[in-house]
Amino acid sequence: MNLTVEVHQLFGRREIVRQVKRLAPLAAREITYTTPGRLAAVRIVVTGPKALPGLIVEAETALLDGEPSRSHASRELRETRQLARTAQARAVPTPEGGAVLLLNAMEHRTTHEVAVTLVHELVHAAQFTRRGVLERIVGDRHDAYGIRRQRPREAREYLREVEEHEREAYEAEYLAERIA
Repeated sequence: MNLTVEVHQLFGRREIVRQVKRLAPLAAREITYTTPGRLAAVRIVVTGPKALPGLIVEAETALLDGEPSRSHASRELRETRQLARTAQARAVPTPEGGAVLLLNAMEHRTTHEVAVTLVHELVHAAQFTRRGVLERIVGDRHDAYGIRRQRPREAREYLREVEEHEREAYEAEYLAERIA
């Protein structure tokens, strides 16, 4: 498991970066023992709410085979901007099988909140390595960016899988008590 922590356009709130560097290896160890899947190369980027949407769209477009249309890309950026106002973090898979965790430093006040977010997002990073998950995410992103349409059945299956993954990640948040 390769775990790196970076900072991107973050002005102030440097204590969050120190907390992430301290807690990330501990959270990764807990996830490795309790969650099916493995943690491959995980890159954690600590940033602010203004840079978060651009980083999310950049990470998602890295998954695509083709070039997204301008209208779809701008729509995704608008939707991501709305989400990023209150989002604590977002995990996005990489084409190589790893994950990028984008953490919004302004939404974290305590060490416990940082630990809970890290555990939650690292569970998603482990889920990305399971069989077929990356392909379904890529298919959904192709549909969202207007490259290739998804059948309605595939879209429903993907949404069901996302709900299951979220439930699993929320259930694993108790592990944050062990590391914080």
